[in-house]
This record gives sequence, structure tokens and C-alpha cells, in this order.
Amino acid sequence: MGTAPSTGQAGIPAAPRLPPISVAALAVGLADLLRAADGLGLPDYAAIHELTRYYSLQFASEHASLKALARWAHRFGGVLVSENRLNHDKQPCTYAGVTFDYSGVEVHAYAYVPIT
Repeated sequence: MGTAPSTGQAGIPAAPRLPPISVAALAVGLADLLRAADGLGLPDYAAIHELTRYYSLQFASEHASLKALARWAHRFGGVLVSENRLNHDKQPCTYAGVTFDYSGVEVHAYAYVPIT
């Protein structure tokens, strides 16, 4: 006989804990992702979040980034979302972002493009 799965709030089964992956292994995965994105336009900034298995990719604040993010969404199966927001300087901009899974790691690629 097995044991019943643990439950979280409202009786919903709790998500299983993922086995740890080293930051070095995640860095190799990020390098592989960037190679797979060859020709799509690359981010200006990339961050690896080890505990949550997450890559954050920030693209330049320019209109070419919108096209690059659309290409990433098409290549990796994400949905591109955009909306008008204020950037960190409280200036109007278009936020565009796409989230997808790459080899078991969540990827969020985004840009804040000034509205001109």
C-alpha cells in the first residue's frame, strides 16, 4: 500500500518537490537555450534563478525587441503578451513578454519599449 499524496490549501494536491539542479547545470541549459535561439535576437541581460528553476531574459528597450520576442514565442511555443505600462522611470512604455518551458526550466523573456 502506498501513502496518499499530501494536500495543500483546499484539498488540492501539493506540487511535488523538484530535485535540486546546480546553478552550473542551469548555466549549461541557458547556454543551450541561447544557441537554440540563434538568429532570433538575443537578450541584453540574463539571470538564472536556481531555487525556482527559472531563467529571466531582458531584451533592449527598443522596437526591434518586440520582433525578437515574437520570434522567441514562435520558436519556443510561448504566447506573446503586451500592454502599456510605466517603466521604472515612470515613463510610458510597451511591456512585451513571453513565458515558456525549456528542458524543464521556466523561461520569461521580456522588454520595456518606450512609446514614441
